[in-house]
Amino acid sequence: ELAERRIRFVSAVTHELRTPLTSLRLYLDLLVSGMIQDEAKRQEYLSTLAAESDRLHRLIDNVLDYARLE
Repeated sequence: ELAERRIRFVSAVTHELRTPLTSLRLYLDLLVSGMIQDEAKRQEYLSTLAAESDRLHRLIDNVLDYARLE
């Protein structure tokens, strides 16, 4: 039972971590490639990058807190 719960937990965590990482990669690639010329769009993308970075940070903190409780 415990092994099964750990497998489900790791699977869920992996999925949750990939989501913001995918967004980070997409927006970074668009900005670095120079495809986004409009300054308002660039600022919007930078705000999205900051938000996704914060989200990733919170997820990692939560996983580490959970690991400490174990």
